[in-house]
Amino acid sequence: MQWQNSIHDICNNQTQLCGYLKQFFEIQLDWIYTEIESYPDDEYWHQVFEMKIISYRICLLSLG
Repeated sequence: MQWQNSIHDICNNQTQLCGYLKQFFEIQLDWIYTEIESYPDDEYWHQVFEMKIISYRICLLSLG
């Protein structure tokens, strides 16, 4: 329900901005995933990996 109320329609009539934001976030996420893979035993990146799981779940919500 919160997804519907806060994020679902955020890109209506904002295709250029949302395209830019999507590209920006994809670049940032690629870097984060590279760091997680490069430092598998680092405590910091272990916590970031946990956030990766959460962000993956959020992405699934956006797909429906």
